Amino acid sequence: MNINKRIKTWSKALLACVCVLIAMPSMATFTSLQSASFSGNDCSSKKNAVFHEAGYNGYNGFNACRIAIDDNLGNTVYLADVIAKFDTNGSSPSYTESGQFAADIQQSDWSFGNVGKNYKTGTWTYTGGSPGIKFWTAKAGNGFNLFWLVDNTPEASNACQPSTFTLACLNLAKTVTSGSWTTPLNKKGNPRGLSHITFFGGTTQPCTSNCGSTTVPEPQTMVLLALALLGLVARQKRSTTKVKKS
Repeated sequence: MNINKRIKTWSKALLACVCVLIAMPSMATFTSLQSASFSGNDCSSKKNAVFHEAGYNGYNGFNACRIAIDDNLGNTVYLADVIAKFDTNGSSPSYTESGQFAADIQQSDWSFGNVGKNYKTGTWTYTGGSPGIKFWTAKAGNGFNLFWLVDNTPEASNACQPSTFTLACLNLAKTVTSGSWTTPLNKKGNPRGLSHITFFGGTTQPCTSNCGSTTVPEPQTMVLLALALLGLVARQKRSTTKVKKS
């Protein structure tokens, strides 16, 4: 392959890369389900991924349950307030709503489907407005699973690997109207029967400082780099052409 053919091949490859990089922002519409597993109860007096703080905002017990994690400086960051809980209670499911959102929500705002035996797996849909849902937990046995959705982007991939339960990853949680769950596994590796599912969201603001690094190359920066390389190839081609004519 002569130099002109090589330059032509490189130019096509670089142009294809530019097209892909320009299209990257539109690819962020896809989402990825994240999860983390914990022992204990989701809304308990012991500090874990989701815990209650007596006296928070004038509420106590269940009403004070929030999604929380420490930042890089050891300070607790609150990412979402409890909205409502659905308890299976055998043949008589019960519904509990947070006092601070009681005027904005009702049980009929939720619907559930694709549930397996003992609600070990399933999907949910929320048709209410504010507060929006960002996190949900599935409690079973002596543990619970925490779920949230993030955009399927390089930033999220960097923030949520190798561990999902980080402030950087939790901070990317999207406000959603539907989701799915699976319950924690027993010692034999099988899902346990669901005890309850709890939803979180509300007006708590995302972390804005000391939130963990999610630095990845900006698409615009990569586009500029690719364009610069195309310029170098073009100059090389012109230089080569002049050599052939002389």
